[in-house]
Amino acid sequence: MLALAQFLDKVWLQYSAANPQAVAIEQLFKSEGETPVNDHIAFRTFADSRISIDILEIELFALGYHLLDNYQFETKQLDARCYIHDQSPTKIFISELRWQQLSPAAQAVIVDLIEQTYVTLKSPVLDQNSVNISPLLTAGRLWRLPSYCQYRLLLAESEYAAWLSVWGLRANHFTVFVNMLNKYSRLEQVVALLQQQGYRLNQVGGIIKGTEHDLLIQQIRYLSRPIAVAINVLRVKEAVIPALSCKLVCNYQSMPIDVSLQSMQKVCYLPARSFLLSILSNYPLVLA
Repeated sequence: MLALAQFLDKVWLQYSAANPQAVAIEQLFKSEGETPVNDHIAFRTFADSRISIDILEIELFALGYHLLDNYQFETKQLDARCYIHDQSPTKIFISELRWQQLSPAAQAVIVDLIEQTYVTLKSPVLDQNSVNISPLLTAGRLWRLPSYCQYRLLLAESEYAAWLSVWGLRANHFTVFVNMLNKYSRLEQVVALLQQQGYRLNQVGGIIKGTEHDLLIQQIRYLSRPIAVAINVLRVKEAVIPALSCKLVCNYQSMPIDVSLQSMQKVCYLPARSFLLSILSNYPLVLA
């Protein structure tokens, strides 16, 4: 359990360093007398590479996780797996992009990124963790930061690919398991708490999306900060490169349900009346 605790702590520290508002929301719950419990953490990667799911899951197995299920998301060209742990409530989701289904131009950018990982992974840049394996899930970006043109090229075809090219291997989002909260038994109450604190909520399709009849309701919040993108040495342009997503989700059945995670659908098993909150922010990066 020590190795698992160290892993989860490292993932959270890396995540919160890029997303300080996640810490603020955690503290908000604590100030209300709540003890937030993390329901799941999501990671992204490239298929058919040295950092594919088949490689990354080795770290999870060493930590005591085991596979729950596999998922396919055809519209996003994604495959994913969910892992659970007998001694932890925190599930792990890893998804991978079928990048060969993108355009030749986008594939060329991704091939270059993947080829750079071969060099990086052969160098002593990755510390060994307490279970004596390379901690790839927190390795970050194993390639040079892509140019702004490359980022925009990927973004035009796949937000997933663009995000991954900039951020690399790290948590895409954490989630608060609202079932474990005491004072806030309804999604509307949590939304009201965030609004009272001045947090901006995504209103596309309604602040709260879905109904009890649908067995799933959710609310998404986006925390955005401008990111300075260096086009050249004479000009700096403002852009926003998403880091993480913020979502509140409630389902009303103890059954498999679709849970939207950062604009893609995953299926997971959740207890009845489960509420999830994940956090999205941005981080200052400079793309040449």
